[in-house]
Amino acid sequence: MIFLDDCPAGDGLLTALKMASLVSMNGSLEALVEGLKDFPQKILNVKVRSKPPLETLPEVSRALAEARSALGENGRIVLRYSGTEPLARVMVEAEREADVTRFSESLAAALRSSIGA
Repeated sequence: MIFLDDCPAGDGLLTALKMASLVSMNGSLEALVEGLKDFPQKILNVKVRSKPPLETLPEVSRALAEARSALGENGRIVLRYSGTEPLARVMVEAEREADVTRFSESLAAALRSSIGA
């Protein structure tokens, strides 16, 4: 978790303090997360030989559009380059594990065929 008003990076101690504060003001942690839906998630790293803007890669754009269309409001996709390594990172989160696997693999395959190392 990142709290931009307090710290520009993730900090476990700060997160623990924020959570403790929420619990002290609002009751139990169980009550705070009641109704929270936990979705399966998968993160894949794809080695790349270059880092062109992702939207300029037709195969990647097609795979991304298909995944976003199929998931709609029932999933989330993050596709980005690593800032420190020659990698593209693919994260897919969805209600169903089968969708997570299907779309993370299709996006990774599109990246590999377009710019894979």
